[in-house]
Amino acid sequence: MLEQLDLDKVAEAYFHIKTPRDRLEYERLLIRARSEAIPPILQAMLDSIEAAEVHVDKLIAKHVPIRLYHTLGEKEIRKRWAKLSTEPILQDGYEMLQKIEQSGQPVSTLLCVVVIQGDYVMRLAATMLLVMFEALTEEARQGIRLALPLIRSNYKWRRKKQEVLVGLLAIILAHAGEAHWKKLVEDEARFYRLTVEQWIERTTIEGLIELQRNL
Repeated sequence: MLEQLDLDKVAEAYFHIKTPRDRLEYERLLIRARSEAIPPILQAMLDSIEAAEVHVDKLIAKHVPIRLYHTLGEKEIRKRWAKLSTEPILQDGYEMLQKIEQSGQPVSTLLCVVVIQGDYVMRLAATMLLVMFEALTEEARQGIRLALPLIRSNYKWRRKKQEVLVGLLAIILAHAGEAHWKKLVEDEARFYRLTVEQWIERTTIEGLIELQRNL
């Protein structure tokens, strides 16, 4: 089995290299490492998002005309940055974790452990990845239910952090078919006069922006 230091380097290389063909060897090594690859993948994904932030001004200047800076404001610019850079990096992480899960590892369950035990950024990253999963193990759903009161307690005085995490976890449970959470998502969408799909998109973007701001 690869040592942790080696896995860190392999995960870093996976996110650094963008050509699918050149990534194959790194993918094989991470799949072979099984569940041990998950923490390095999460950390390398966050490092990649943080490194990309260094270039945000140049890229936003290219994609957002200067005359719109004042009217768009920081949040609107960050929304565009989230779609341009943060979301694709998150997608890379998800695709790698899917391949590990297909090898027989309960990745969604292990991500729930991070949601319960991790710091805020790790919790948020794991939650964002879980939103992308089409199916969860029963253990993962149980883990999310356990995480919800813990998050409400831990972030009692940090309203924004609580709202973002709880909103994303509600989406996950709604996608899993749980009636209570489907109704909650529908009610939230109705409150903001949005469709469910629009509310989910809005909440996901809020998660991406939170991820950017807290690295």
